[in-house]
Amino acid sequence: MLDAMKRAFLIALLLLLYAAHPARADAGAFHASDIDGSGSLSFQEFTTLVGHMASSGRRIAVYVQRTGLYGIAFGRVDRNGDGLATP
Repeated sequence: MLDAMKRAFLIALLLLLYAAHPARADAGAFHASDIDGSGSLSFQEFTTLVGHMASSGRRIAVYVQRTGLYGIAFGRVDRNGDGLATP
């Protein structure tokens, strides 16, 4: 039950992050995390993004850091399953 609640909460918050255009601070964090400049984030780059966003107080990012749910969070933003997250 708790896992289902965590996943539902995470999904809702991720939708808030990625369904709309990211705020300037989030866009800056995305570009700062995109180490190879590809315009998309690998899993490793995504974990860096979560760190940037958590340090700026984004609750979903803090939640992902505290719970270690990076894989689930990444799976939600990697919509086509190619191993990359795009804005």
